[in-house]
Amino acid sequence: MSQNSFPRKEHVEILIQRISSRLRSLDVPLEIVESGEDRFHCRYRFNAKDCAGLQPEELMIHFQIAERLLAGGADQELNRLVDSFARKLIRTQGSNFVE
Repeated sequence: MSQNSFPRKEHVEILIQRISSRLRSLDVPLEIVESGEDRFHCRYRFNAKDCAGLQPEELMIHFQIAERLLAGGADQELNRLVDSFARKLIRTQGSNFVE
């Protein structure tokens, strides 16, 4: 891994954009924010902003997924992770989100 591969501002930007888009398509009305980095595993951390007292759930995305998205790759891998994140939120929070 090169010195400039992780972390990168472009990774966070595209991941927030695509995660937010996927959540909207699932009718899960949450704003996603970056919550830090796991430098040991080269992953970005995201969670929902302002969950009104709900227990926060964390979504961790490896930097290589962002690299593939920046290179024009498909969203399938990211979508699977976001779908799992959304299902977990719905199940654990007892929310009224449409699955």
